[in-house]
Amino acid sequence: MHSAYLAPYYSLTTTQSLGAWLADLANALTKAEANNQDASTVIRNIEQWAENLYRTEKEALLIAIEKRSHFTFDVIHWIAHVTKLLVFLSRAPAANDRVKQELPRHALWLIGVLSWIPNDKDTTAFVETFGVTELLFEVALDTMVQGDDEVSKAAGDILFSWAFKAGRHAVGWSILERSLSALATLALWQDDPAPAERLKVELAKRLNTENAPEQEMRDDAARELRERAATLYKSGFRLSRIHSAMAEIDQEKMQALLQDIADLLSPGTAGEPLNLGVWP
Repeated sequence: MHSAYLAPYYSLTTTQSLGAWLADLANALTKAEANNQDASTVIRNIEQWAENLYRTEKEALLIAIEKRSHFTFDVIHWIAHVTKLLVFLSRAPAANDRVKQELPRHALWLIGVLSWIPNDKDTTAFVETFGVTELLFEVALDTMVQGDDEVSKAAGDILFSWAFKAGRHAVGWSILERSLSALATLALWQDDPAPAERLKVELAKRLNTENAPEQEMRDDAARELRERAATLYKSGFRLSRIHSAMAEIDQEKMQALLQDIADLLSPGTAGEPLNLGVWP
């Protein structure tokens, strides 16, 4: 019921909705020349609309989660969509200097809404049904490709936190393994060894905190990461954006980083034989 009533605003599954119209409008605006005053005005209006948008979206998301409404799917995906759209628009030639600075700032606050998702087991299981891990990865990767390292890093930081606060529960989604695979992909996406080293240092720190996953969860994630590394480039249809992106990374670098992450999680399982099944 919630999704039906709010679909014209939030839904991304129809072309007759605000999300689709904004995407079409953004594509047109980025093609306008720098001296196009009409385009500049429209971009400025979007920037004004996006200011403090995170407040209403946070309220909508949290009450949807509380009520276990399937509208949660719509609002989570809409937050990710609009975050990427704001960063995209900030690159438009017709955007003035102030708007170019403000749009990414609004995007930062908006993607930050996802950091407020409660971390109890039941909520984690419910929310991950709608692909939070994948969405955070998509925002981090797409904004990195667009050249906004700040928004990309913010999305990556939320993903790292999600890996620990949601990955510590046995809910059947392999959240810890998939999140760390996503973070490894982000670290290796650009030709720079520093992000991979920072990832390993940060992981080691977080594993020594009170809220780190129990060793049993770490062992399971480490086994999955080692199996993923061993079957990384086997052919097959990949439904996951994370695992599809992993296939675009240099094989040796990706396998080495996944092995290092697995060893940090669970050095005691390093010598176990691998169960090389068919990966999606």
